[in-house]
Amino acid sequence: MILIYELMAIGLYRRLMQSGVLPGRDLAVIGFRDAPRARFLQPSLNCFRMSLYDLGVALGQMLLARMPAYRDFYSDAGGNMIWPLELVAGESDVFQLTEA
Repeated sequence: MILIYELMAIGLYRRLMQSGVLPGRDLAVIGFRDAPRARFLQPSLNCFRMSLYDLGVALGQMLLARMPAYRDFYSDAGGNMIWPLELVAGESDVFQLTEA
């Protein structure tokens, strides 16, 4: 299960455990961003890390490139981008290698 808002994992973990389902063993759970509050979950949450500051700068430049008054200053601001995400490995996926 991939969560678009990482704090949803707190409620999801609670409901899964109430149902007898263990994250990381019975169901893989991946959060979108590395949130400080989600770091206390057990098993630890797999998630992604990204620079929100750099993303905001890039989005602002793309918007300015579309405005006629600023187009010449931001002519190299591309339209589509693939934004880099860094995987923060946790224990909440079922694909971990375990020794028998």
